[in-house]
Amino acid sequence: MPLPEEQDPFVDSEAEYRTRRDYLRERAAWQKRQIYRQAFDFLGRYVKTLEVVLNGHLQSLNFRVPVTAVWYVQGASKQRILDEVPFSLPDVKMKSFIQMCVELNNESRLILALSRFSLCPQRYRRWAQLYLPDGVHRPFWVFLANDAKHMQNLMRSSLYLSLCLALHAGLFLVAPKDAAGDLMWASPMAQRISEILGALHLACTMLWLCLYTCIQVPLSIKKVQTQYPKRNSLVNICAAWGRYMSQRLLQWRAITLVLTSLALFRRHWWVYSFLLADFFAQSPSLQTVLSGVVAPAWPLFMTFLGAGIITFVYGAIGLHNFRDEFGMYCDENIMVCTQSILYMGTRSGIVGLSGMMDQVGPEDDTWFQRMVYDISYFVIFGVMLLNTIVALIVDSFQTQRREATARENNLETQSFISSIDRKVIESVAQSAGIVDGFEYHETYKQNKWDYMAFVFHLREKHALNFTGPESQIRQFIDNSDVTWLPIGRSKMLEGKSEESQEDTLTLIQKQNSQIIGALQQTQDNRKTLFKAIGSLARSMRDKTDSVQELLDNMHWASFLLLPSVRVQHIC
Repeated sequence: MPLPEEQDPFVDSEAEYRTRRDYLRERAAWQKRQIYRQAFDFLGRYVKTLEVVLNGHLQSLNFRVPVTAVWYVQGASKQRILDEVPFSLPDVKMKSFIQMCVELNNESRLILALSRFSLCPQRYRRWAQLYLPDGVHRPFWVFLANDAKHMQNLMRSSLYLSLCLALHAGLFLVAPKDAAGDLMWASPMAQRISEILGALHLACTMLWLCLYTCIQVPLSIKKVQTQYPKRNSLVNICAAWGRYMSQRLLQWRAITLVLTSLALFRRHWWVYSFLLADFFAQSPSLQTVLSGVVAPAWPLFMTFLGAGIITFVYGAIGLHNFRDEFGMYCDENIMVCTQSILYMGTRSGIVGLSGMMDQVGPEDDTWFQRMVYDISYFVIFGVMLLNTIVALIVDSFQTQRREATARENNLETQSFISSIDRKVIESVAQSAGIVDGFEYHETYKQNKWDYMAFVFHLREKHALNFTGPESQIRQFIDNSDVTWLPIGRSKMLEGKSEESQEDTLTLIQKQNSQIIGALQQTQDNRKTLFKAIGSLARSMRDKTDSVQELLDNMHWASFLLLPSVRVQHIC
């Protein structure tokens, strides 16, 4: 890795050097380093390295990032993946992540093709690229460039126009002088402004629908054909259109188009007030509120059905026993009595039957029956059922909050690809001297968007140009197999463990060498001691022999001298 530019010691001033030759030499070296830095930055942006598992071995793989992953997948698409990918199990999460990357690649390639579409004929296209602005001959490019920025601006513009139309209708749409007439504008100028705003809203909505249709219909057709390759093409096209029409965002935009057309062409100006509901479609906070109410839709429906059944039973009891006290509310049949109880019982401040029936006191004969009838209905309907509805909605909001908290906690405490605990990564990084090891691991070692770009690379590269690992991984992706992903593994961790294992083996070998050296030294000392003992024994033997020889000589000398001494003594 080259030295960063801010740490480069070169100073671009000739006065800082002794001679001009030294300055030119250092400047030439600095220019070479600059070229190297630029090349390194370029390769760092368009050539990525990721970790894969093939045949049980964790290895690194280099690839070139395709154009679609750089220019056509940006913040909104990536955030959608993070918001929708499940975090239940690592295998499930990775399968969903790879599937979403495949779908996003199909969408990006289609957007790329639409962006390159030109209105000019093929023979004049080169001339148009040189001399005409892109927006003149490439209509889709205007709205789909920069992550479909202008397409999102269309929705934002329609939202602002909806707000202006609703406020304008609320302020200047008045009742006519005669009660039989329809609502009318306060002045011709107010009507003209509403027509202009309505036309702009209609144009933005229609243009957005056209662009959305050009993108989603081919994707739906391709997805259906992939799922049912042997089915009739016409049936697949119809199924794709059905899947396209079932999208909630499309349905709501179509409803706003109908409402605007109804107000603009049929003069039903009051329907402009419904356009404010567009905030629920475009505001994330309001979407959360709406989903909290819509999520328990089936339990809420069953609760309302139970409330209707209970009311029907109470209507039958009231028609049979308290017909006179109900009066006109319950004088025909059970169904009319049930409808009256539902309507009159809910429009009053306190849910109950007292507002519909005659008042009774303890002196009346039906006092006990009425007390049981009224109080039981209030407890069952007004307390239990209504609190059940509130509890379902509150529980739905709590579930959403728990899921959001769990998602954020998972992203903060576990690596996205390998699902390794953050503490483990931080401890290994700290021992290696890396600051903020988890961020380093997620950015440089196992970047999730690098894996997304690799999926793009495999789907856009021709099969004949695949390397061995790429061909094997492409088969895994086609079979929805995620064993090639390093789930639970990381080179950053395994490299440290191998290093520690090597350190342990080195220590053991060193200790063995020391022991062997000590034994060898002991053996050498023993040999030296034996040699010394042998030398001492030989020396002692030589000394003993010399002493013995001296004694023998002295003995013979005394023996020879003894007769002469004896003769002298005699004499």
